[in-house]
Amino acid sequence: MRRRAYPRLPPRGAARSGRRTRALGLLLVWLSASCAAGCATPVNSAYERRIADSQRGLDGDLAVEARREEVEAAMARERGESVLDAVQLRVRDEYEDHHRVRVTARIPVPDPWEIRARRELRRADTETSVARLEETALSRRAELCFLSIEAAAYRERTEIYKAYARWQRTLQEWNKELQRSGSQSESAGMRFELESRIKLATRMPGPAPETRAPVRGLPPVERWPGRVVRSPALVREIVREHNPSVAVHEAISERYRALSARAESRRRPWLDFVDLSTQFESHRDTEFGTQIALRVPLGAATSAEVDRYRALGRSQTREGDAVVEEQMRRSLFALRELDHFETNTDPWNELLTLARRAEAVAEQGWKERLARPSQIATLIEQAYDARNAVLDARERAGMASCTLLALTSISLDVWPRE
Repeated sequence: MRRRAYPRLPPRGAARSGRRTRALGLLLVWLSASCAAGCATPVNSAYERRIADSQRGLDGDLAVEARREEVEAAMARERGESVLDAVQLRVRDEYEDHHRVRVTARIPVPDPWEIRARRELRRADTETSVARLEETALSRRAELCFLSIEAAAYRERTEIYKAYARWQRTLQEWNKELQRSGSQSESAGMRFELESRIKLATRMPGPAPETRAPVRGLPPVERWPGRVVRSPALVREIVREHNPSVAVHEAISERYRALSARAESRRRPWLDFVDLSTQFESHRDTEFGTQIALRVPLGAATSAEVDRYRALGRSQTREGDAVVEEQMRRSLFALRELDHFETNTDPWNELLTLARRAEAVAEQGWKERLARPSQIATLIEQAYDARNAVLDARERAGMASCTLLALTSISLDVWPRE
């Protein structure tokens, strides 16, 4: 008699075990996809170079150090962003007619799109803090540049005044000699001395300006290798690329784009969490269970949030464009000031030459007594005014170079020339 073949049935619990395995496998697939999509890259190593460049020459500056601490905080926050922060574990112990223990592990299922948006958000925060550090450092460098030019101009103006004061005192003594000898009336002598003393008092330099850095020299009156480039297109490009204030607006705009992407990811349904449960009972087999929570957005708040962040991002982009245009306009004015000074070196040198000749003529007239004190004083006055006129032009050019540095982050030494 032929025996009928029956299909072999799986052992007790095998079906449930298979379902548990499939559920666990599906969960692992979700977690793997989330981790792959939101995997964090290390904090950009270029930040270290930018931080070092920003702090160079500004050691001990409290404002720069405060910004540096903000950068450290942002970088730490970016490093701390992870796919899965914690798993919730629940234990329930019951006893009715028999002892029963249920253990549940609640595992969040991260949305890979939301994770990616969070990564971009943290990266944008770090970029913003680094750009603000660069902005503060540039502001401090520009401030030191202005103070240095002011100090250099004060030093040279003081030297011009000292030479002028020596001449005035010499002429005052000669004026007294002429009065004593009767060669000059008392009223004329008194008038000359009074005018001389008024000029000495009113032209005396005030207190020395504050100096917190090595005093840099004023631009020399000499021929330059070429005229500074003043193309609006080039200046606009330099400002957009190198001005940290523009970078701040760009980084904030990136932050709003990341917030918009995060809000966008919350508009679609996604798994909220998965519960994996195990129940132990006396005199019974161990039971396993799975629970899945699905988040389904219903309201219009998320859509409104997306639109809001997009609008804020566009606003920051527009503000960055406005900064570029304003800084370009002011940079062009500073470049015109520099170009005017550099292209007029011949008149400035001629003025200095005339001042030296006037002083030489005055020296000869005083030694040989070929002129009266008032005539020699007139020559000294004109030489003094000529030297100060050239000094004023050099100071304006130096201030313009500091303005160019403050607006473009590029010094005059490396500015492109024709």
